[in-house]
Amino acid sequence: MNIELDAFAGIKETMLEKKRENEYKSSFDFEKYGINKADQEYVSKREQIIFSNAKNYSDSLYNICKSLYEIKTVFRTKDTDEESGTFAEWYKCAGLNKDKVSEFLKRYELYMLAPDKALYISGLSIPVVKYLTRKQLDTELREKVLELELKKVEDMEEIISEEAKPTDTKSQLPKKVNNHIVKTYKFYKKRISTATSLTELVKEKQNINELIKSLKELQEEIEQKEKAKENENNLQIFEEN
Repeated sequence: MNIELDAFAGIKETMLEKKRENEYKSSFDFEKYGINKADQEYVSKREQIIFSNAKNYSDSLYNICKSLYEIKTVFRTKDTDEESGTFAEWYKCAGLNKDKVSEFLKRYELYMLAPDKALYISGLSIPVVKYLTRKQLDTELREKVLELELKKVEDMEEIISEEAKPTDTKSQLPKKVNNHIVKTYKFYKKRISTATSLTELVKEKQNINELIKSLKELQEEIEQKEKAKENENNLQIFEEN
């Protein structure tokens, strides 16, 4: 039964996609420039072809980058030296060069950082991809640029210069903190400072988010127990009276 429903769902999605294609309408103001109806229709159809293929190109580029990253991950378990390792031998055999592979992998780092911006990331120029994946660039600033969907390095530099703030090298923890908290803080601080790629930073961010989520669950558990204790105390007061 589920298989049949899945099949119908796939057919429905295909039909909706076809409907969207048939209903495509250009946002260009043809009347303003005195373009006749025949030319309007001609241009609109070719505009539709351009955007449809642009989406296909974006999906293809994403899949290429993702596949390369996954292949590299497989070979990473065997080699520590990318230049002389199995991964390098593989992509040379596949007819790829170091620069192109590096570009694909850097672009995939951006895809991972902003999964909902795939179409935008696919359209970024190679210089912009290199600029955004520099080790010196803070992850939060990188996310800010991706969120704004900036396309020029000059615009990115302007935003980064406005957003960037001097980093305080001293610990931001209060003076009196539990030793376990200090150890956890220092553990992640060290891993972040020694990270050598955007992929590693993204991974640490995910780990910290998971830690925060777990701590919030513990906090909620404490609050529930506090309420339970308060209710017990209230009952004791009534019993004493």
